[in-house]
Amino acid sequence: MHAPFARIRTLAAATVPGLFATLAIPIALGVTTAPVAAQTATLPPVGIETSASASYDGVVGSMTDSAGNPGSASSSVNVGPGGPGLNLFFYGPVLDASLADARAGLPGTIGSRALAGGFNPSFGPGGSTDAFATARTVTHWVASSNDPALGSVPIDVLAFFDGVLVTADFAGASFSATARAEMAVWTAGGRSVVFAGEGTLNSSGALSATGEWIGEFTLGSNASGSVRFAELDYTEFFADAFVVNVNVPFAWEVILTTQAAVPGPFELHAIADFFNTGSTDLSVDTQGVMLTQIGVVPETPVWLAMLLGLPLVLRRRFGAR
Repeated sequence: MHAPFARIRTLAAATVPGLFATLAIPIALGVTTAPVAAQTATLPPVGIETSASASYDGVVGSMTDSAGNPGSASSSVNVGPGGPGLNLFFYGPVLDASLADARAGLPGTIGSRALAGGFNPSFGPGGSTDAFATARTVTHWVASSNDPALGSVPIDVLAFFDGVLVTADFAGASFSATARAEMAVWTAGGRSVVFAGEGTLNSSGALSATGEWIGEFTLGSNASGSVRFAELDYTEFFADAFVVNVNVPFAWEVILTTQAAVPGPFELHAIADFFNTGSTDLSVDTQGVMLTQIGVVPETPVWLAMLLGLPLVLRRRFGAR
């Protein structure tokens, strides 16, 4: 179990160039407590994207998937001979293979995992052996109010990410495992990064962390030092993380990426496993303002589906007489 938040920070947003293609679309509006500005905004479409790729000694595989809201998407690639598992200290069993997994759900959590390497001693370093996985979600929101004096409001963000970076070296080589999380808000002014955290563990056990993940990892190793790990259990509440205009839609983007690479599958492993429970939540505490997610395709209630199907059932019954 994790606490609701570890501590409270105020986070300043920084504007950066957009990383993904945007689309000028009419915003699909939901039911709110106040009229929403009728406009066409340059926002990324609502939905989920996942991508995974892996290589083992030059053999490559890749997969992508996507879904709307609500929905779920997953991409999974496993390249290599497989074979019996090797039980790595702290992490657990791994196969003689490279694999990449990415998943996300709306509503739901986001996860990414990349494992590169192998332990077949018949191979020597040299063949491309790596893994890359990324998951991305985009949702649309509006902060609505009937108060004409309110022009803009601050939005709070709750972020949770947990995972582990592992490097295992039984032969001597240079390699690394990396995880990165990014959250951004899209408005009429463009894309602004609200949160960014990254960690990289290299083959010597040295950790390099940037952004909000500086000082957040716990380091360890086995007795011989051949297996090193950096564990992250991150929960943070950011008060007033960014500001949006009242009654104007905005987009919220979350990206989680893992990457691992080794010189070849020769008793080397690099693991970035953040597949579990990455999640974020938006809230507002300004009096008289309601934060609503929009652009969600509603699911047909069970009772309505049964009611809509009743005339067809009756026609079949009476037609059979």
